[in-house]
Amino acid sequence: MTRDNNGIAATKGLGVTLDGVSFSYGEASFRFDVEFAAGRITAIMGPSGSGKSTLLNLVAGFESPNAGKVLIGGINVDNAPPSARPVSMVFQENNLFTHLSVEGNVGLGRSPSLKLTADDHRAVADALGR
Repeated sequence: MTRDNNGIAATKGLGVTLDGVSFSYGEASFRFDVEFAAGRITAIMGPSGSGKSTLLNLVAGFESPNAGKVLIGGINVDNAPPSARPVSMVFQENNLFTHLSVEGNVGLGRSPSLKLTADDHRAVADALGR
């Protein structure tokens, strides 16, 4: 396994762990103790307000935990900015960029500037095919 300049594993199929992670929005408090195995597809389900988006935002780095650790590939990424994490996120319908195609919206996960290489285009097509 190789690591980038932030010490984050630079390989595909990394496990994700939220170890004693707590977070709160005003009066809504959440605690996450969960491990997602590498290479597995996992569905996160629950009613509105149950913390699904919060969990994803913590993994992606759009939110920071009040306590606990977010681990990707066994590396604590709490101090890594979203751009340094090996995570891509496609937002719900109302958060898509309407001026971009489906491929363009997915491609943002590979390159925020949309300067996609041939490998990026293949990865986007493969993801959409799945």
